[in-house]
Amino acid sequence: MSVHNDHSYYLKALDAYPMHLEEASEALGYALSYNGEHAGALYLQARLYAGELNMPGEAIQYFEETLLADDRYLPAYFSYAILLINRRKYEKATKLLDKVWNIPGCDRARVLYLKAWLAETDMRFKDALNLLDEARLYCTCNYQMRFLDEEGTRITNKKVLQKKLKKSKKDSKQTDATTESRS
Repeated sequence: MSVHNDHSYYLKALDAYPMHLEEASEALGYALSYNGEHAGALYLQARLYAGELNMPGEAIQYFEETLLADDRYLPAYFSYAILLINRRKYEKATKLLDKVWNIPGCDRARVLYLKAWLAETDMRFKDALNLLDEARLYCTCNYQMRFLDEEGTRITNKKVLQKKLKKSKKDSKQTDATTESRS
């Protein structure tokens, strides 16, 4: 059984990534020159641009090309959603997560976790906690359950802090108003 050149170079790139970036990049170039629609190579190129090269525009392009080449390539959905959330492109991230939800074999706990993270970044802590509760129903291992529990604790702490800050600002405004009325 022989492996096609595009797969062979993709595997070399995958083996080199992330420790030997120059080798990985070179192998990706060869893989994509043999097959410009190799979903794995496109995805790895997107991750290289998103992470090590810090070039989100190019990463977005490669993530989109990955999903055009194979709209069921699950790893791309998750990494792409993370990039979109970090770039504050919440609407696009939501659409992406809604789409992956319906693909057989997707990790639904992970989809719900990313939706919770998206809600958290938008300061919607109650929504985030509800999504984490739902994600726990889809957990398939104790590690995942513990992770979601820890995230829930962290978000609950932020929710309490948010209430304290609101109260502090309200008290500060009342004190300022009282001081001004005495002047």
